Amino acid sequence: MPLSKPTPEDIKKIHAEVNQIVNQRFLLITIAITVFGVVTAWIVPRTPPAPGSDVGGFVFVITMVLSTLLFSLFLLGHLLKGMLRVFTTYLAVTDSSNWEKDWKQFRQSPYLAYTKPQTIVFLILNALATGFPCILARVYSLHLAPCIGLVTSLGWGVLTEFLMFGMGLLNWWDRERRAEQQWKSLKV
Repeated sequence: MPLSKPTPEDIKKIHAEVNQIVNQRFLLITIAITVFGVVTAWIVPRTPPAPGSDVGGFVFVITMVLSTLLFSLFLLGHLLKGMLRVFTTYLAVTDSSNWEKDWKQFRQSPYLAYTKPQTIVFLILNALATGFPCILARVYSLHLAPCIGLVTSLGWGVLTEFLMFGMGLLNWWDRERRAEQQWKSLKV
């Protein structure tokens, strides 16, 4: 059964869904900033540690947990973007929205909106989280030990940073083309 033209009520419903997803993606940024602030405040020592002592495994573990939380929130935003593309490509394929067609064409040129600024915020938060043990060591004159904690924490932070960069700025695993192809195959 080929795709039929959506009714005005369908378009209103899809528009409401799109707005809801955009708002949810914005809320993820707010949650990420809040989580970052709470977790980093939690691992800052209440009393200054003795200079020359180790940063400690606890700090490295918590920074890895923070990077994991940030990446999870970023991944949820990426999945929401995929869902958003299912709705917006439907509108374009059914010729129900000139805006969606124009917006897709506009996105082919360099621009800075939605996903890119959100990705930049996540990249900054994750970089700060990954570097937090080094910041603590510098501020309190501590040793970056245990070494396995440092290496593991930095490795995990770099991996999550790399994935966020690729997914958010290079469109790795972007669902738009696939969603458009699926809608077009149903249109026939």
